[in-house]
Amino acid sequence: MGLLKRDDRYIYLDTDYMEFYIPNEFFLETKRYAVDYSNYIDTFGIFHAGIFEGGKFKEFKVLKQPYTIRVYVYDFENRIVELPSGSESCRVLKYTKGAKVLDSKLIQDSQNALDYFDMLTGGKLPVSIPYDAGIEIMQKMKSMNKVNFGVRTEVEETIIALHYRNPNNLSETFAKVYGADKAISPYDYATADTRSICQYASTFSSLTFEDIDTMLTASINRSRKGGTENYSPVEQIIKM
Repeated sequence: MGLLKRDDRYIYLDTDYMEFYIPNEFFLETKRYAVDYSNYIDTFGIFHAGIFEGGKFKEFKVLKQPYTIRVYVYDFENRIVELPSGSESCRVLKYTKGAKVLDSKLIQDSQNALDYFDMLTGGKLPVSIPYDAGIEIMQKMKSMNKVNFGVRTEVEETIIALHYRNPNNLSETFAKVYGADKAISPYDYATADTRSICQYASTFSSLTFEDIDTMLTASINRSRKGGTENYSPVEQIIKM
């Protein structure tokens, strides 16, 4: 991030003041992206940070470490933070210049790969990660954790593209509008979980997924509003 310095054991803050915004959702038993050990937290390393200079807020940054990192705890509070991606209930960790912030060494674990995919397919990756960086982050995650999924890069790119949606029409991928208009910012996307993708895509795809009541309701509403139906090749075969 250009705001830190390191030795062979730790990373220290090298600017006036910084806050880490770890979503409280990370600590839920059902998620377990972060574990609190009182003096430090082991957390999945994709979250926002706030940079302050001269006592004033300067900008947000996003840590792009798709694996478990150890962050040290001094002063903190829980509060709702207005992040670039929207309002988020966060545990706010506070650091002043010279504070020990992180371990230099990576906690290498194949579980990091599972956590990353859980966040991706759950629509939980921070919106402030530019769309173009999606495959870069995945490759970094695999390299740092020595993981190989055994599929071509094109397959991984497709999985990423499907979970980034056009915020003005969730039935479309963000890639469709981003590729057609270079004036669109790489940050102007919405994220969706796998279940929602099926719900938004078409009546056929929604009915092949779980929770039939919700999917029928979504399909009826789409039909009433004249929404787009993205037909599946499988649907065409069945009709034949």
